[in-house]
Amino acid sequence: SLAALPVSVLSYLLYSVAKGETIVEEPLIPIVIVSSIFIVPLIVCSYVVAKTVRQGLTETSKSLDELAKGNFDVVVTPTSGDDFGQQAFFLSSVIQKLRGMYAEIRGLNEGLEEKVVQRTEELNKSLQEVRKLKFQQDGDYFLTYQLLNPLGFLDVKSNKIQIDFLLKQKKSFEFKGKEYDIGGDLNVAHTITLLDKKYVLFVNADAMGKSMQGAGGALVFGAVFQSLVQRTKGNLNFQNVSPDQWLASSFIEMQRIFEAFD
Repeated sequence: SLAALPVSVLSYLLYSVAKGETIVEEPLIPIVIVSSIFIVPLIVCSYVVAKTVRQGLTETSKSLDELAKGNFDVVVTPTSGDDFGQQAFFLSSVIQKLRGMYAEIRGLNEGLEEKVVQRTEELNKSLQEVRKLKFQQDGDYFLTYQLLNPLGFLDVKSNKIQIDFLLKQKKSFEFKGKEYDIGGDLNVAHTITLLDKKYVLFVNADAMGKSMQGAGGALVFGAVFQSLVQRTKGNLNFQNVSPDQWLASSFIEMQRIFEAFD
């Protein structure tokens, strides 16, 4: 409007002078006066508009620059009610939401770090307890191994028969840097005398359970069987039977002992 109004007036003035409808002795003077009247407000308004635009863009740029640096405490205050003021209002709302999200994320990170440290300590304690229990369990396994190992006796003196053992238990464990195994398997072999004849006596105890359960059965069986053998070797009364009688009586005696363990 400011640009069109002086152009219209000047055009009409020039047209009137050219047609002779308006007689002016010095037409340049009114043209300059009219031009000045309208050009001065046009320049002032242009300056004000340019200053407002520049100020709005400057404020927005500063705010965005602070946000880019990670400063969420920046405050954007609308200085006018035009589009730039509305833009500042929206930008301030976005900054407030970002500030809240940043504070929440920072709080979560701090809490998460504490939880990680706490959880790590709990896991370390649990691991130490597990290692302690594992060491105690392996100690029990080792003690059982020490009790079971001597029962696998190989005492055969014969020129006709050769016996060897191959035994691999189900449960393997490590104790003080060495590998051991326990289970329900047991091999025993002896030379005994029955009715003045030498016989080779061998037994293979198998499938008596796994790990400690099997080892317990093997301990009972091995101890009872060794007792029967040593009793036969040391007492002539137990040697005055045939092999089938010895096997039958030994089986019945072991059966009764195992029944006591249910």
